[in-house]
Amino acid sequence: MGRDLAALATDLYRFYDMRGRLLYVGISVSALTRMQQHMKDKPWFQDVSDITIEKFETRELAVAAEELAIRTEMPIYNKSQMPTIREHVRTSSKSDNDAPVAAQWVPAVDGIDSFLRLKEVMRIVALGSSTIYRRIEAGTFPRPFVLSPSCVRWKESDIRTWMNALQATGVAA
Repeated sequence: MGRDLAALATDLYRFYDMRGRLLYVGISVSALTRMQQHMKDKPWFQDVSDITIEKFETRELAVAAEELAIRTEMPIYNKSQMPTIREHVRTSSKSDNDAPVAAQWVPAVDGIDSFLRLKEVMRIVALGSSTIYRRIEAGTFPRPFVLSPSCVRWKESDIRTWMNALQATGVAA
């Protein structure tokens, strides 16, 4: 008899590196079994130092949570579900003391520019909010758009341009 996957409880798992950066988000009926597959198949798995697992009653709920997590938390190695930003930050070596290296950006889908929240910008550029706002005041980081008194967003293209310039010069602004 075949199992009805849609009716099975499903795990949503997240893999983090030593710096707390989200590497990957996935779902499985058994997160531990899936983790063993990642260990064998994924070269980035050696960087995993922390794992969280959330349980969902159905696969449908887990899929919705996974899609939201990928879209809003922007894990580094989830490529298939990320239409605009594929690989935003990766490390150049195993050393925890090395600074993150920006990867090249994939153009926005159909030329449409996306708005990014502060959390997304922080994850992409590997800077904290205080540093980002300090650099905005210094004129060395893109200014966000004020959509309402309590809502600001950055254009993805502005962040992409800033990171590509940073990568080209090799100098932190």
